[in-house]
Amino acid sequence: MKKGVLFGIVAMIAAVVAGPPAHASSSEGERIEAFVSILPQAYLVQRVGGDHVEVRVLVDEGQEPHTFEPTPAQMAALARSDVYFTVGVPFETALLPRIRSLFPDLRITDTIKGVRLRYFEDEHETHAHHLSDTHAHNGKTPDPHTWLDPGRAKIIAENIALCLKTLDPGHSGEFERNLEQLRQDLDRAHAQISRILEPLKGRRIYVLHPAFGYFCEAYGLEQIALEAEGKEPGAKQLARIIERARGEGVRVIFVQSQFSEKAARAVAESIGGVAVPINPLPRDYLPEIVSLAEEIQRAFFQGP
Repeated sequence: MKKGVLFGIVAMIAAVVAGPPAHASSSEGERIEAFVSILPQAYLVQRVGGDHVEVRVLVDEGQEPHTFEPTPAQMAALARSDVYFTVGVPFETALLPRIRSLFPDLRITDTIKGVRLRYFEDEHETHAHHLSDTHAHNGKTPDPHTWLDPGRAKIIAENIALCLKTLDPGHSGEFERNLEQLRQDLDRAHAQISRILEPLKGRRIYVLHPAFGYFCEAYGLEQIALEAEGKEPGAKQLARIIERARGEGVRVIFVQSQFSEKAARAVAESIGGVAVPINPLPRDYLPEIVSLAEEIQRAFFQGP
């Protein structure tokens, strides 16, 4: 069965199961029911909203966000929610028009509004899916992984706070205080990561999937991705990558559990190195993004 047809069936079931929507400002004592696309967003929403928000995630741990399809239960829950926070990940492109059609009263908030996007420029930073036309730029493919830069994560959090204050004006002051504390924590994490990665400025990291462009940009690194157009590299491209990695003395290929690691492990074996897992979708955002920096530092200074 085609995905579009399947989605339509799922959506109709969801609309029936969901019952009347709850898209109104939160009443006193009621929590805002929020949906997000990915786990890092959930962390930010929970930090800003505190006890006044209940957060649900579409793409859970270990799932692949580029080909994700919501379940009937998720669609039913989404129909009852107060807000859906988007972040520009690829599956939203197909999902959003359908959600707007099925659930016209559901508030949809673009959390990357005002975020400066980067774009995939060459063969080493290509991506399988385009974002919506809202974020397109001269036909280039935008990099959706904005949350991996703590500076951009602050803007995402600010957009979240603005929406929550509109939904629940009675707790605006608390949301603003939570946001300010989160800003400070993000600044501290940025400073800590900067210290960790300072000795590596200008170095390249080899990754399976091009998820770390914003992170690398923020800390003076460059990512070389094995994937091309979201697909594992062919034999010729794989040979070029192996030759380049050998020439640069690379011993570590970073992999992500959400994607097939076959090509990365082949490269690692060919260069006498190892494949090291790092997570672009951290559940516990702040400590895990610092751990990401520590893992990269360890790979360079300790080796495989």
